Amino acid sequence: MRIMKKHLLSLFAALTPLLASAQTEINDIWYNLDADTKQAEVTSGGLYSGSITIPATVTYEGESYSVTGIGDKAFYDCSGLTTIDIPEGVTTIGGFAFKNCRNLTAINIPENSQLMSIGVSAFYGCGGLTVINIPEGVTSIEDGTFEKCYGLASINIPEGVTSIEDGTFEKCYGLASINIPESVTSIKNGAFRDCCGLTTIDIPEGVTSIERSAFHGCWLTAINIPENSQLKNIGEGAFYQCRNLTAITIPENVTSIGESAFLECHSLTTFTISENSQLKSIGKNAFEWCSNLTAVHISDIADWCKIKFWGSCVSNPLYFAKNLYLKGELVTELTFPEGVTSIGDFAFYGYNHITSITIPEGVTDIGFMPFAYCKNLTTITLPASVEKIGKKAFYECSSISDVYNYAEKLPSVDEYIFSNTNISWNATLHVPASALETYKVCSPWSSFANIVVLGTGVGKMTNDNNQMEIYDLSGRRVEKAEEGIYIVNGRKTVIK
Repeated sequence: MRIMKKHLLSLFAALTPLLASAQTEINDIWYNLDADTKQAEVTSGGLYSGSITIPATVTYEGESYSVTGIGDKAFYDCSGLTTIDIPEGVTTIGGFAFKNCRNLTAINIPENSQLMSIGVSAFYGCGGLTVINIPEGVTSIEDGTFEKCYGLASINIPEGVTSIEDGTFEKCYGLASINIPESVTSIKNGAFRDCCGLTTIDIPEGVTSIERSAFHGCWLTAINIPENSQLKNIGEGAFYQCRNLTAITIPENVTSIGESAFLECHSLTTFTISENSQLKSIGKNAFEWCSNLTAVHISDIADWCKIKFWGSCVSNPLYFAKNLYLKGELVTELTFPEGVTSIGDFAFYGYNHITSITIPEGVTDIGFMPFAYCKNLTTITLPASVEKIGKKAFYECSSISDVYNYAEKLPSVDEYIFSNTNISWNATLHVPASALETYKVCSPWSSFANIVVLGTGVGKMTNDNNQMEIYDLSGRRVEKAEEGIYIVNGRKTVIK
């Protein structure tokens, strides 16, 4: 008897929620009615068409219910629905609520609406929708909410929304303007993908991430990012195929640019990295097919040297631009500041404007192909501190005349660091006297046409020529040189 009573109590408990709510049709609209809260939610149940006005309250069996929600799939696939009026008391619009309502042209939401959230793909495929007013109280717009709303021309996102979610406006081909509020901190995967009507975008300063394919295929001509931006990450393919984009400035807090981020941005001419840059990595193929790039602007050579260019040279914008500007001046003589300890892969790949390189004491590692194809490079100065030089570091540098190597202990090198150069018939290697014989027998150093002791066979000048740019052997600029050996206009020189 006790067991039977226990089962009856369990059955009653399970049925209680069902007894408290019921699905009912009232005046041709289906609702879920909650008897406890006296609230009603519009639900699926009919193939709605034409113009629908959802009332603020409904009455059932003498009881009044406030309409507070539009449930999941409530109007799903109602292709005959043309307009809908939503009462002010509705707080939620559920997932897929109006999905594929292809002929829905107007959604009327009152200014004093209490709406707070719009669910996943709520208006997905509403191709006839041209405008929607999202009230100020909305704080959540979920994934794919307006995806494939082909006719949507403009929209204001209210303050309080913190994220533009995955695919929210994907394939909104007609979207020409959008206001992103200051409350937004992230723009998620594919948020504006293929919004080909979008030509400019203002990124609020609080946005910390622009994620994968966020603006892929947009016809953007300008991306406005404020100087005090908190942006840290630009994701994979974020601006892929933004073919009308002409210039981009990366704010100082950005640490990474993802793979293919600016791939096929054919009109991009100028790439600028802000002062005090924290940029550490640029992903594979990030600038591939950016064939019209003509200028890379930086403020600090040391910051540039910290960047890891992944995959190949086409992750480096300089590969296409061929012009590097340091604080507005074209770089021709490359002197690295103190504090640099390594020079990364592909850092100056193919940069033909440099004629001399002075690497300071403290640098221990020179990466893979950092100076490859620098065809006008004549003079290279390597510090005593260098321990490793990567494969093909100076590949195809066909104008090399002098290499000044201060390392007494031979660096770890690949035999191909000077491949396809002229060192075997027209270049001199200058090395410490203590290591002369070792350099003469070790490849690739032994391939130089001439190997001499540092301080011999160098040019001479008097110290009254103050028109020269003079550096000491550590790469520091010297205003007035005393007697000694210096780098003058890129060449090792004795001043008397």
